[in-house]
Amino acid sequence: MAQPKAKLKTQPTKRPTKPIPTDPRNPPSEWLITSSILNTLWGDFFGRLVPLLWAGAPMPLTFDGYLGAIPEHEGKEEDINIEAYHGLCRDYVLLYIDLFEKNIEDGKALKKRLKEMDGAFGDKAGFGTRSVLPIKFRLPDDYFMQGGGIEVTDRFIKRLEMLRSYLENGPELTGPTKGGKSGPRAMPIRFFRDDDVFDFILSDDGLDLFLPSSPFSKPGKPRGRLAEVYRAYMYRETGRRPVHLPLPGAGFPRERPAIQLDTPGGPANIHLDKPGVFKWLMEQGFQVGHGDADQETKKTIQGWLDRVLATGIDGGVFSTCLRPNRRWQMEGSVYRAVMAEFPRIVANIWLEETIEGKSDIRAGYTSNKQGGLRDILEGRLELGLPPAEAMMCCGRTRSVTWDWENGDGVTPSRVRKCSTDVLISDKGFLFPDPGEPPTEDYLLRCWVDGTAGNPVFTDCIPPGD
Repeated sequence: MAQPKAKLKTQPTKRPTKPIPTDPRNPPSEWLITSSILNTLWGDFFGRLVPLLWAGAPMPLTFDGYLGAIPEHEGKEEDINIEAYHGLCRDYVLLYIDLFEKNIEDGKALKKRLKEMDGAFGDKAGFGTRSVLPIKFRLPDDYFMQGGGIEVTDRFIKRLEMLRSYLENGPELTGPTKGGKSGPRAMPIRFFRDDDVFDFILSDDGLDLFLPSSPFSKPGKPRGRLAEVYRAYMYRETGRRPVHLPLPGAGFPRERPAIQLDTPGGPANIHLDKPGVFKWLMEQGFQVGHGDADQETKKTIQGWLDRVLATGIDGGVFSTCLRPNRRWQMEGSVYRAVMAEFPRIVANIWLEETIEGKSDIRAGYTSNKQGGLRDILEGRLELGLPPAEAMMCCGRTRSVTWDWENGDGVTPSRVRKCSTDVLISDKGFLFPDPGEPPTEDYLLRCWVDGTAGNPVFTDCIPPGD
């Protein structure tokens, strides 16, 4: 007999009532991630995960798929267990990490793992013994070969282990309020189905990842599909190397710069299978913090949405409809633009201090108000960022220490001062202290060691990259 569904209500929309603190530990953020881990998740992991799914790996249960599995879920928000779904997405990422690391021996072991995930998720989400996850897959046997299959490097494995540690242990911060249970947790992740484009949406609710459909599953003859892929190579960029600054304090994993831009994105073409699911997502923004005066607005938007659903949901519609339920959000293309511009702002500070003895940019660097780092980014990128009352976007004057556990959860095996990382949390962005302008000797050492890019000899590639 199926167990009764758990009645867990969704959390109300979070509205800022006090100035946003600039220390992620006091009071602690709800979740926290560093730019190097987010870049590993997106640029290293996700870019290889999607073609693995195209090759036949088990597809994740998307968020709209989860909502669609709840019978007659519309109007029954108490049935939606968001935390259970976030835990499932984390388990999916860990499953694929094990596939890359060849910790799953064969298809039989993979199916057993999926059934265990299905059972655990059913208990947490209130599905009981009813199977919810898609268990079938068509991954060829050679992907499980210990001596072949997926090719990985030691550097890639190190970055995957960094991601695994983060997902399993959370952000292990040191200080008055440490990470784990008493501090910020790992960033929530959700999967959605997408038709064509690699991109993500980052918000105070976490990370929305979209799964593009395979170019080899589109209509037409096989040769025609291959021709489209070859044509894409002719005009698309498959990755641009970042400006790799010689910021002091770089640590594990040295091989991947914290500030980077290495995966293309574009205008999203998001597709949700069930219109009712999208309505549910949109309507959450009108159920919290809005009075009767907004009922006419709600009615108008719902009528507009009914018409739009017939032609498909693009990224603008998706993000616009979710915005009322989020304190802040930004598309991945905006995030990557910010990450690409930030090193140039740091170099500008160094240049001004070297030539003029002081920097006007540094003077407002730690301010979350007008004239601060947000305004500088907006002016240079010619785009708008979430306002100061919704999201902090400023520099910090001191480093935050991050403990990497050695496996027993007690003894730190590596300690990294995140002086080269942007700290990203539900409260927003904290950028690292630019430090003093590096000396000639320090620059030469960084170029030799491969811990910084050489802006003069621009075709060089740092050894660890």
